[in-house]
Amino acid sequence: MGINKPPKEISFFGVFFKLLGGVFIGWPFGVLVFEFIFGVIFLLFAGLFYLLFKIDILGGVVGEFLVNRILIPNDNPVFWIILPWKYFQINFFTILGISILIKFINYFQIKKFEEERQKEEKLKNAKYAKERKKREAELKLLREERLKFEKEQKAKGFVEYGGKWGTPKQVKRWKEIDIGLSNNFADLSPYKFEEFIAKLFRKMGYDAKKTVSTGDYGADIIAKKGDETIIIEVKKYSKGNNITPKEVQRTLGAMWKHKAEKAIFITTSDFSVRAKEVEKEGPIELWDKKTLHKMVRKYFIEMETGEQKV
Repeated sequence: MGINKPPKEISFFGVFFKLLGGVFIGWPFGVLVFEFIFGVIFLLFAGLFYLLFKIDILGGVVGEFLVNRILIPNDNPVFWIILPWKYFQINFFTILGISILIKFINYFQIKKFEEERQKEEKLKNAKYAKERKKREAELKLLREERLKFEKEQKAKGFVEYGGKWGTPKQVKRWKEIDIGLSNNFADLSPYKFEEFIAKLFRKMGYDAKKTVSTGDYGADIIAKKGDETIIIEVKKYSKGNNITPKEVQRTLGAMWKHKAEKAIFITTSDFSVRAKEVEKEGPIELWDKKTLHKMVRKYFIEMETGEQKV
């Protein structure tokens, strides 16, 4: 069975509303007037809504209507809903009303969501501020306890070294162990030992630098202070492996290459009797194990702790 629609009647008002985008088919004059008044009220309301909330209702609704007009390319873009007692026509202004309702609902939903988000953010910030305040209080307490502990240790005459507290004698021993004096620098490679000696001379006020690894011709380090230039030869030997005269003479011969005024030969062992005699023949100093340890204690330990003897 087909659906009988109201007969199509085009009046002045029908043509007028068609220009606005609405189509009216067989509706009484009173309905047309009502919808015209509704349209005017809507336009005023849409303008007020935009001024208050910055939301363009009219643009969105007209867009929806035009989409419907394209999707339903009939002469009369009208939706028909069949109710039990009559046909119900949905035209442009009906779509406007529905769209307004939807936008109202969306607006308040978004507003509610934003309020809940801000409330949640506020609670989160308050919780974070509370935790941060608690951590700061704990850190402050730890600092106060640390200062109190340090004051107590210093009152006992203890000295801090490497996170430990002990008597000056104990600290001196700990430093000797860390530097390598306790085992005669056994833990240092020859290369690291040369770097350590360069550091020693920097503590002595020299600008000390290592030479090229190969072809040094008896000079591992060049040390300068003012107009003075010193070449330094370093040999990390075990006990009993003494330096020979030939090695000392080679260091003396390297002075001309680096235009040095003096040479120093340093070893972790000792020098032979003949090597010590070469010392008298030229401007060279021989540092054996005993002399080396003495200089290391002086510049790495005693001068740093204020224990240097006059």
